[in-house]
Amino acid sequence: MRNGVRSASRAVPRKADIAYERLKELLLTLQIQPGAPIDERELMRWLSVGRTPLREAIQRLNHEGLIIQVPRRGSWAAPLSITDVQYLIEARRLVEPPAARLAAARITPEEIEQLRTVLERADALVAAGDNAECVRQDQLFHALVAAGTHNPTLARMVQQVNQELLRYWYVSFVWVGGLSSSFTHHHLILDAIARRDGVEAERLMHEHIDLFRERIRGMIGAEVPAGASVVP
Repeated sequence: MRNGVRSASRAVPRKADIAYERLKELLLTLQIQPGAPIDERELMRWLSVGRTPLREAIQRLNHEGLIIQVPRRGSWAAPLSITDVQYLIEARRLVEPPAARLAAARITPEEIEQLRTVLERADALVAAGDNAECVRQDQLFHALVAAGTHNPTLARMVQQVNQELLRYWYVSFVWVGGLSSSFTHHHLILDAIARRDGVEAERLMHEHIDLFRERIRGMIGAEVPAGASVVP
């Protein structure tokens, strides 16, 4: 019985985790505009959380690059920067295609099935036009491919770069489009990995990142929603 009680208590999400997920959603979908100050009192009311769990959530999002914190000056949503995203894409090209090649050699059949499940879920979300959830499934797909390398250091590197790209992922889908073509390309990558064709998986991942880069270029010429400017 005691074990059952402990198990049930562990299943209850921590308040800090709830605050983290809700605040991340607001940042990802630009409901908190890039560059806007983080108003802790307003967020405590809006998210129905206390100061301690909120500050823990802010700290986590600071580590992920979504919030900027400066001692004695406060916190604000990280701005969107074309220069920064170019650096991130450059880093992504260095780590993620080799990770896809390594995953083709090391991934397990169970992990391949997990990837297939993610893509099935994503296909339904694309049809529904759920941009925010599509971005999460997109990131999950890339994280699972990286995990399939069975190299935790490399997987962390891929995850770190892609975490910092999350909002750019979202705004590129919303302002430029390309959800359908992006997830179609995921199926090609997975097919190459499932065939253990590392060379093709690496080539396709390079191509996939190039497609993302083209969407980012499209953002520059797109009509940007008020308050969500992309700065050079």
